[in-house]
Amino acid sequence: MATDLELIEETLELAAERVDDLVPLVYERFFALRPDVRQLLGNDALGRGRMFNETLKMILECAQEVAYLEGIVEREVQDHQGYGATSSMYASYFEAIVQTLQTTLGATWLPRHEAAWRCQLEHLNSVVIRHAGA
Repeated sequence: MATDLELIEETLELAAERVDDLVPLVYERFFALRPDVRQLLGNDALGRGRMFNETLKMILECAQEVAYLEGIVEREVQDHQGYGATSSMYASYFEAIVQTLQTTLGATWLPRHEAAWRCQLEHLNSVVIRHAGA
């Protein structure tokens, strides 16, 4: 039976076979879910790419149950609070990632992929909420 880490990596590999860059697709979905965030983030494509890569790294670290994840998330949340980010924005961003992968993978997106992503994002979001104080 595949672990969440293996399933998440599998979906990322499948997505890479279908699209060159998930970043614009994720942010398009994110802005559809949260139009109020578009102005907050501006048009910085490079910044969006860095944020997406950092988020993927945290998701993979979450699935690996690394001990230092708490500190990383705490720092990120504190940094982003200075820009006006709220814990609900993180939840919407995580949802945009899952929805984008679902759309991109189509019939190859399986219930086990969904379960792995949801489990890890739920855990990551709980860490975000704990450090956001909300």
